[in-house]
Amino acid sequence: MLGAGSERYYLRTAFDAIDEYYVRGEERGYWMGNGAASLGLSGEVAAEDLHAVLEGRSPFDGESMLAGSASKGRSRPGFDLTFSAPKGVSLLGLLGEPATAKEVIAAHSSAVAQALGYLERDATFVRRGHAGVRKEPGQGLVGAGFMHVTSRLGDPQLHTHVLVANLVQSADGNWSAPDGRSLYHHSRTAGFLYQAALRAELTQRLGLEWGPVRQGLSEPVAFGPEVLRHFSRRRAEIETAMEDAGSTSAQAAQLAVFQTRAPKDHSVERSVLVASWRLRAEGLGVDRQYLRSLAGPGHEPEVRPMRALSAELLGPDGLTLHASTFGRQEVLRGLAEAVPEGASVGAVEAMAAQVLSDERAVQLRADSREPRWSTAELMGTERALISSAVAARSAGRAVPGKANIALALAGRAGLADEQIAAVQRLTGGGEGLSVLVGPAGTGKTFVLDAARAAWEAGGHKVVGTALAGRTAAALAEAAGVPSFTLARLFVDAERGERVLPADGVLLVDEAAMVGTRSLSRLWALAQRDGAKLVLVGDHHQVPEIEAGGAFKALATALDAPELRTNRRQAEAWEREALAELRSGHPARAVEAYVEHGRVVSAKTAPEARLAMVSDWAAARATGDDAVMFALARTDVEALNRLARALAKEGGRLAGPELDIGGRAYAVGDDVVALRPDRRLGLLNGTRATVTGLGTDGRSLSVLTQSGQAMEIPASYLEEGHLGWGYATTLHKGQGSTVDRAFVLGGDGLYREAGYTGLSRGRASNDIYLVEGGSFEVDSHAPEISRRDAVADLSASLSRSRAHELATEASSEAGMGHGPGRSLSERPGSELAEAEPVAGHSADREALASMLGPEPQERALLRRWERARTAVERHLARQDANGRSLSADEGRWLALERREVERAIDMASPARARERSIGEDIGL
Repeated sequence: MLGAGSERYYLRTAFDAIDEYYVRGEERGYWMGNGAASLGLSGEVAAEDLHAVLEGRSPFDGESMLAGSASKGRSRPGFDLTFSAPKGVSLLGLLGEPATAKEVIAAHSSAVAQALGYLERDATFVRRGHAGVRKEPGQGLVGAGFMHVTSRLGDPQLHTHVLVANLVQSADGNWSAPDGRSLYHHSRTAGFLYQAALRAELTQRLGLEWGPVRQGLSEPVAFGPEVLRHFSRRRAEIETAMEDAGSTSAQAAQLAVFQTRAPKDHSVERSVLVASWRLRAEGLGVDRQYLRSLAGPGHEPEVRPMRALSAELLGPDGLTLHASTFGRQEVLRGLAEAVPEGASVGAVEAMAAQVLSDERAVQLRADSREPRWSTAELMGTERALISSAVAARSAGRAVPGKANIALALAGRAGLADEQIAAVQRLTGGGEGLSVLVGPAGTGKTFVLDAARAAWEAGGHKVVGTALAGRTAAALAEAAGVPSFTLARLFVDAERGERVLPADGVLLVDEAAMVGTRSLSRLWALAQRDGAKLVLVGDHHQVPEIEAGGAFKALATALDAPELRTNRRQAEAWEREALAELRSGHPARAVEAYVEHGRVVSAKTAPEARLAMVSDWAAARATGDDAVMFALARTDVEALNRLARALAKEGGRLAGPELDIGGRAYAVGDDVVALRPDRRLGLLNGTRATVTGLGTDGRSLSVLTQSGQAMEIPASYLEEGHLGWGYATTLHKGQGSTVDRAFVLGGDGLYREAGYTGLSRGRASNDIYLVEGGSFEVDSHAPEISRRDAVADLSASLSRSRAHELATEASSEAGMGHGPGRSLSERPGSELAEAEPVAGHSADREALASMLGPEPQERALLRRWERARTAVERHLARQDANGRSLSADEGRWLALERREVERAIDMASPARARERSIGEDIGL
């Protein structure tokens, strides 16, 4: 978002004789967009015209073009949309021959225009109605394009800034501000489409060859990594800023761009810049002759047959590999990445239409402005899994008998009532598929151990599996169940082996991390082999990597038992705080951790990591089992390096070092296996301590945490498969229990990951943050607006990544509610101050049908209506204002939501059959 007066920077480059910043024959600044055309603006940008439209005035008579509320509180003149070419394209266009440069510039300009056209068609809206809750299509953007060829550090970088005025015309002819949120949410897709169009143009014009497409971008194969890195000093500057801030998200990257933005040096002559670029390039082997050899005859981009593209995107490894549903934007991005030689934006949009009209694509919300789809394959898998599991409730599988169940329970006097009830339900129910929901620290392993004893006493063999080898090993040790990884089970099954015992039991630990397709495959194997399948996990912890939601859906459909009492954390306040976080009230949880001194803030990420490692080392020195957790692997690597340096300095490491596979090892080092190796007996996540160096000078002797001594050969080390084990990722940490846990916060930390990390430690769990500034980039990208560290933590923990089934999204279509969509964008959400919100009537009827005629239950319904209406009104105002919740508003909204939840909780069994209202309204 442009700040007031920001247009002067671009006007200066266009009109203050800074022609050296433009490539040969480049225009100074040019009008773009249908909105500009409707105003009669075309060709070169005049300063006074640009000033006028950015101020909302007519460029002809200077009168305001905005009427009514649209003219009030106008603090933002417009938006800066930046389209930047890959580094290799910039080098070719700015160092190549004049004819080559001309083609590159023309290709770039065409791609920018095509991407802007997409934004006009798909992301240009105006707000109408009370508080602007109704979206209507706009008639095009008023844009001014300015092409630049250098980064702020003076490296070659071809890019165009399109200044889009905060001004758009609606169908009724009136002018108002565009819906900035739509532009923001479509910006990533526009970037993918720009890159695809640019590749297509350069393939047609110069016949360039392209490398792999990653995140929408591909570099010409002619430029190697060393060359690209050398000319990417600005990128390195941004990455350093993100490293110091401890942030990883796209929003944080944009923040880093703005925070590190230094004025360009306009005093440098263009000829001097180009000469310096040539010298640097020649030093890397990229001279004029090499550049001339890259430009050849053009050809039409090769695109795979549409049948193959549709099959890929709509297959199990396509759009629904990691999510159960997708929108048109995901299709466009998927296609843009599936055409290495590129395609025009129009061609990609035409292909997207074919994909979405394919019989394998199922539209879920046809009445929405942003409809969602899934695939017939995935939805069929979901329905078959749930329906067959429900049908198998009376299968009579693996029932050991009441005497054997009683015997198993009698030998475990420490089990609580809820744990006993869970054992009885799992073993005595006879269901073909059973689910046990176990939040962190509720003792589900003890339940499984007792159930295992009952099953075995009844003659039913029990085996276990899990996604991670370490989790499988822990299950084997704690519950006495022979266990193996899910991958190994599937490999054995593919070989035709019988993998499950007939009339036996398969326990799946941390099953909420297993994707829907994998759970369906397990269930099919259990049915084939006549075994009972038991899924154990918690859908409020780290979610599935693959498309998921099945664990939660099965737990609901089968009325699964849930353990509720946290027996892990020593402090009562921490158990309560974790319960608040798990149930979706992060502000209360964070407040409790702050009050008890468990939140540590630092000015930079390196300082936060240093504080974290120092506290971890102090805990280790007292004999505590202490572990550091972080979400990103890069943070884990940084923590490990710092912890090892501290251990070395403190004399904990002894003797000579073995430098192999990019790491150094010494006696005393904590290490972790990063890859399984069945021959060595290593599981992914096996933790150990180095006890000696091998006699060959290339191997290590280690002692695992389970007390097993083993030799790690050079071949394993050389491949980099043995990492330092002082810190680990939150994904690998799920299921573990330690004395003290140290968690690194950040903008990427979401609710489920935060709950997982903060529930590992028995004695304490501390979290380390980086203080934020007061810098604001874009009012329509609220995540970028940095406040203080604690507020940022509450905001990040408010974001959930929990999965849901596509069939659940489909069933919600009739109610007009979809996951993660604001109420103001849902059909039928005309909000009136004096009336309940239209659109929740279906929810009301569903709840009413589950309540009896008694006055008390009718009062519950009225209470629910009041709370629901209050929450929806607040969210609508928030959407209309385009801002995030303040701390006070967050607390108020949490209280209102609690009223909703209480009403539903008190209407049992409605709670078991209806989704949480908090989830239903997108909180």
